[in-house]
Amino acid sequence: MLETGSQIRVCGTARNGQARETPPPIPRIVVLGTSTGGPQTLQGVLSELPGDLPLAMIVVQHMPLGFTAPLAKRLDGLSKLTVREARHREALLPATVYVAPAGQHTTLVKNSHRVSICLPALLQTLSISPQLMSLCCR
Repeated sequence: MLETGSQIRVCGTARNGQARETPPPIPRIVVLGTSTGGPQTLQGVLSELPGDLPLAMIVVQHMPLGFTAPLAKRLDGLSKLTVREARHREALLPATVYVAPAGQHTTLVKNSHRVSICLPALLQTLSISPQLMSLCCR
């Protein structure tokens, strides 16, 4: 599991002489995979979570192309968390839910400062397996 740090702190100086901040901590991550009945279940789960949840959440919902962005928008209006459709190379933030776009496997890439989302080309089928494998192997 990826651990969460505590705060941003000043760490050295940049070339221009100004203070340089340490990057934000990498949040803990929860992955939810849903299919039939998923949108209703997600609505129930996300509406109960606090807005200051100290982790990022990835949702893989089996849906046709064009339906995950409206789902994210609807869930955002019902949740205290920020909910949005995941974007390629977007860094994960705590208290944020990222809905995997339909037709794309969402995997995570970790470097020394952040975990970001990787969205490869469109696929014929969607599976949570690549998401879970990328999380376990980091």
